[in-house]
Amino acid sequence: AHKYWEEAVKMLRSMEEDGVTPGLMSYTSTLQYAPSKVAKSLTDEYIERWSEKSGVDTRFINVAIAACSSNWRSSLEIFSLLTRFQLSPNVVTYNTMISTFASNGQWQRALAFAEKAREDKIRWD
Repeated sequence: AHKYWEEAVKMLRSMEEDGVTPGLMSYTSTLQYAPSKVAKSLTDEYIERWSEKSGVDTRFINVAIAACSSNWRSSLEIFSLLTRFQLSPNVVTYNTMISTFASNGQWQRALAFAEKAREDKIRWD
């Protein structure tokens, strides 16, 4: 995690206090630097409070999955948001999930996601 993640979170809070809606990019940028335990709560917060107003895209989901990669259950929960928001996983999504499972010793899940990517005709570049 980046050493300034706390400052980024403070900036999100000050935006809200000033009556500014923190946008998707603000949260996405903050997630990139936050430790896993903070990233999951930031993801949940954004989805609950701001997603209807600012939207959700696959990039946000991908960054959130990667930010939570030390906890495969959290990453899988975030992956499920794709369905909720009618988004499609892309090569980055699958790669991040497979890597998350593999790095957490969840090889069968990693292989299952690789198979799902193949079924979804994901092009590995």
